Amino acid sequence: MFGEYDFHLLQIQYLKAAMDQVAAFRPQNMTPAQMQTEYDNGVTTRTNFQTKAAARNLARGEMYEKQADGHQAAVGVYAVMKSRYRKDQGSAEAIGKLPTQDRTVDDSITRMEAMTTLWGQLPNDPFSNPAGPFVAWTGMDKAAFDVKLATLKPTNPPSSPPTKATRSRRATCTPRTVSWPIWRWRRWPKVEGSLPRARPSARSSTPSPPNPRSNHPRRP
Repeated sequence: MFGEYDFHLLQIQYLKAAMDQVAAFRPQNMTPAQMQTEYDNGVTTRTNFQTKAAARNLARGEMYEKQADGHQAAVGVYAVMKSRYRKDQGSAEAIGKLPTQDRTVDDSITRMEAMTTLWGQLPNDPFSNPAGPFVAWTGMDKAAFDVKLATLKPTNPPSSPPTKATRSRRATCTPRTVSWPIWRWRRWPKVEGSLPRARPSARSSTPSPPNPRSNHPRRP
């Protein structure tokens, strides 16, 4: 992971050691103290990166855990909701149009938002006694479902989501500028006096001898 980066830090250490032994050796007019500062800054940057990478991995793991919890709740609520309102044609049609595929966090949020919006507009549960709002199971009412949705949403969402133009610009690959562009390998300059390419020889006009087996009569 840090192979090349650590190699550069090792180079700085060797340069610092050479500068301490040879007074006239001053690469880029730097002093040994400045070279030591460069090394210390590199070590600090490496440590900060490791700390932030660990925090990112932990946050990502927690996000996936919340997504799995929300996905399980959405699957269970959808099944119960579809079963309870199967005889109500209007409610059954609306439930059947809810999204059911959520492989990413954004898909899970979209699915749960659609479910909680419809949940608040459904009539009373036909199987509840006494009549009341729909409750999937004990402890899973609309308020509990909304809590799972709120925990899945990011606390600090971006101010403006990336547009289509931004995504296409990020995906654009700009080739590197090298001495001989490798992406133009088909455009070799034509050298004057060079020999032309050999063309394949034309087929001989002499007919081939007939196949003796072709004159044999077929078996009936």
